[in-house]
Amino acid sequence: YERLGVPVTASAQQIRQAYRKLALLNHPDKKTGNAEAFARARQAYETLVSKIRRAAYHELGWSRFKEHDKIVVIQSALAEAFEAVLAEAGVMHVHSEATVPRVLPAPTPSK
Repeated sequence: YERLGVPVTASAQQIRQAYRKLALLNHPDKKTGNAEAFARARQAYETLVSKIRRAAYHELGWSRFKEHDKIVVIQSALAEAFEAVLAEAGVMHVHSEATVPRVLPAPTPSK
């Protein structure tokens, strides 16, 4: 949150906007760019924009999150794929505003 300058309660949109500002400012292709600052902002963005990675970051803290990041990335990708397949099949519905994805019963068609 510090790296992007956003509050803990920041929405995905606020996180994206903060990242874009920092990315434009620090992009390594610019004369005044800073590759290290750009990489740190990118890492923060990738962590906070994913609901699953963000929840893992909150649960584990930064040092433990870094140790387990690859596992979290794989779990996140699998969970998102699983949710997409089941939602497409109409088996479940994932509430889009949830901070951590949770399964809700699939909506029943109205007659």
